[in-house]
Amino acid sequence: VHNIENNSFSIDNFLGAISHFHELFYGLFPILIFAGAGIIPALLFIAYKLYKKGEKVFSLVLLITLFCVGFTMFFYKINDGTASIFFPYSRMFLALPLVAGIGLFFLFKGSRIKAKPMYWFLGSIAFVVTLKFFTINDRIGWNIHNNSGYVEVFKIDDLKQKYTQIQSIADSINVTMLIINEKKDALNYGVMALSNSKLKTISLYNERKVWLLEQQRETDDKSSLNFLFWCENENQLMANGLQVKKVADNLPLYQATTQENPVLFFYYNSLNRHKPKPKKH
Repeated sequence: VHNIENNSFSIDNFLGAISHFHELFYGLFPILIFAGAGIIPALLFIAYKLYKKGEKVFSLVLLITLFCVGFTMFFYKINDGTASIFFPYSRMFLALPLVAGIGLFFLFKGSRIKAKPMYWFLGSIAFVVTLKFFTINDRIGWNIHNNSGYVEVFKIDDLKQKYTQIQSIADSINVTMLIINEKKDALNYGVMALSNSKLKTISLYNERKVWLLEQQRETDDKSSLNFLFWCENENQLMANGLQVKKVADNLPLYQATTQENPVLFFYYNSLNRHKPKPKKH
């Protein structure tokens, strides 16, 4: 997995987290989507009630959990996200509703509830389904419209159409590798999946397929010097030692050639801002 650029522990990270505290817990409180931070006072209330009931161990567990939540806010990663459901801050705290549910279990354990548990369960399911039925389309539309851009939202058929064109070009010039200059996760992972790895893809932006990087760095295959290059920045095309030829009118796609291993060429010639350290032999 690619290196985290900044994983520091600092007061600034904590202040940053506090500045958008409510966004850290979007969707974690039942029904009230934008009141997700309500999970924190809910856990405090459950801990208090457990203590009053005599369940001091479980009350302490909830308090320690909340302490750990506060402690994590001193790390940069907590601020690595958006308010969008496609890349939410709250992905770090998805366990909190489960913790609250466990707390409620011990709170009501041994209590006599007139209605059978099955009725409570079925009633809750019916309520949630009804709520979703009336609101889900509006919520989908809102989230797509307000997407942060960190995650692409697209139709799979559009990606398949783009892949078909790229694969056709790759076959016509007899290349098996596509190097992508920008952050294009849909292309990077989707194209390789659609081709069943026939067309290998490597991104120059936080590549997670590290095994491909290692294989490519160690290869002496001369055929790999010829590849497809997806590049939306024309300045990158002027790099010394890189020869390119446009091969698609509607895509920023080029047939590219180098005189050396292309992965090493890009990483060690500063075309990419995430440069790995040279491998020691």
